[in-house]
Amino acid sequence: MRRRLHWPAGFLLLVTAILLLPPGGLAQEGPLTMPLAQVRVGMKGVGRTVIQGIRVEDYPVEILGVLDAGGGRQLIMFRITGPVLERLGGTAQGMSGSPLYVNGRIIGAHGFSLGNFRGPDANVGLATPIEEMLKLLEGGTAGDVHPRVYVSRQPIRVNGRAITRVVIADSTAQAEAINAAGPPGVAAASPAAVPLTAWGLGPRAFELLTHLMARHNVIPVQGPTTGRGGARFPEAPLEPGSAIGVEVVRGDVGFGAVGTLSYRHGNKILAFAHPMLNAGAAEYALTNAYVHTIIRSTQHPFKLGEIGSMVGRVTMDRSAGLGGEIGRLPRFFNVRVTVRTADNKTLRMGAQVVRRRDLASNFVPVILASAIEQAMDEAGEGTARVKITMRARGLPRNLVRENVFYSGRNIAAAAALDLPEAVQFAFNNEFRTVDPMDMAVEVEVDRRRRTATIMDAQVAAREVRAGGIVRVRIRVRPFQQAEQISRIIEVPVPRNFPTGPAVLVIRSAGASGADGLPVEERFKMMVAQEPRPLPAEDFAQAIELFESAGKNTDLLLQVVPFGFPQLGSTDANFLNFDAFAMRTIPTDWVILGSFQIPLIIR
Repeated sequence: MRRRLHWPAGFLLLVTAILLLPPGGLAQEGPLTMPLAQVRVGMKGVGRTVIQGIRVEDYPVEILGVLDAGGGRQLIMFRITGPVLERLGGTAQGMSGSPLYVNGRIIGAHGFSLGNFRGPDANVGLATPIEEMLKLLEGGTAGDVHPRVYVSRQPIRVNGRAITRVVIADSTAQAEAINAAGPPGVAAASPAAVPLTAWGLGPRAFELLTHLMARHNVIPVQGPTTGRGGARFPEAPLEPGSAIGVEVVRGDVGFGAVGTLSYRHGNKILAFAHPMLNAGAAEYALTNAYVHTIIRSTQHPFKLGEIGSMVGRVTMDRSAGLGGEIGRLPRFFNVRVTVRTADNKTLRMGAQVVRRRDLASNFVPVILASAIEQAMDEAGEGTARVKITMRARGLPRNLVRENVFYSGRNIAAAAALDLPEAVQFAFNNEFRTVDPMDMAVEVEVDRRRRTATIMDAQVAAREVRAGGIVRVRIRVRPFQQAEQISRIIEVPVPRNFPTGPAVLVIRSAGASGADGLPVEERFKMMVAQEPRPLPAEDFAQAIELFESAGKNTDLLLQVVPFGFPQLGSTDANFLNFDAFAMRTIPTDWVILGSFQIPLIIR
């Protein structure tokens, strides 16, 4: 007789549950997602965002189509409907990252808006698929640049036109220009702008920041000062649809954006659904945020928000959005600025700056410029004595560089001209990896002009033998002083110096505005150019050059060979010489002007 097995009812329920689970384990990995392959035209769902305060609200959405750029890159076109839309007035800036759900499963997040579509089509946007965003948490890039053109298999009726192609523009203005031209079957979209806001800056410092950020395709806006550590308001646990802040500078001066959290799995998060600065691997501050209101405008409505307390960090900034984590805070580079004016006024300012050379070289000079501008009320003409002290693990000691700057129009910006190279040395010097901790900048500034102009230079002889001495008398005139200062200086010529024509160049060892460019343009060039290698043999010499070379108050005398020898020349001296004849003479003034004297080296 065969015995029947009686399985406990609880065991049978467990087996049934296991069979119904998705492949890959006993627990689903993260929130429910809907693959793009299952998204269909006409599907109805909901989006989630904050309209005011910190409360997440739902709004109806309808899927209009799926756009394909090839290579696995796709976007979802959707339309917002319902009463929330009426309060928004359209797809508002700051909605970037608002998640979209169909049947309770996330399909993607709001990433792009169509330029200058009005009326009933102001509610049309493009979403980045969730599969693409999830690659950010896996270390993938999903492509650093969005494809330019996306194609729809079926025409999509938008703004009175049948759209089959969408062009991704660099900016809202560019998208609006394309749409205004009305090419058949084509619409243009741009990233659903997250206003990148700066606070704590004076007008000139903000103008400088605008110059520097142009290379990132970013136009910052002035925002209200939130104060050190962010604003104070009720905060709630972050969930998809919550307003979040992202900061790259935090403190008395700040720079960041308010957007929307798209996805959360444990402490891992995704946001924005498009890049912020497209910086790749990054380390920004992730904060709570508060939305004060929606501002209606003739262009696009936008959320007026405020950044709050730090709750985590953003570690990835790529075309598909931002990826990061809650609970682990970023490491910053601390900057402290002290400005003392001639009338004994002292201003202190501090900020934490993102630990990246390319971004810190933008923001550190702006912090200094803002402090000087605020200390002087209006930073026009003036002279500034600047002392930079830098600490970093891996340095033999604290590094100190002192220099003097003069500007006839913007001393706040001129005083910061040494800072991009200081940041370069801290984060990316070619000899040794160091761990930068902080930088202290002390400035003494007044409106007096402390300059001296090179008036004349005469050599004792125009012909000098290699191994000999160039003897030159130089006359300089300090500003508004009738008496000129004359001095004889000797410049030794190396024995292996090339024979033939040469030029004695006399000028400031620093830049001193000799190129005639406005300081803002000089900054833009300095920050945009590739890092320049230091002409040093080792790390010790690199430190010496950083601390002492290129000072604006040093008078530089340099003998330079003129031209190259004829083809086939056997001038061994030209092939063997390894140093220019050079002297630097310290002075009490910023040296202006230059002088050149032709020589013959025998």
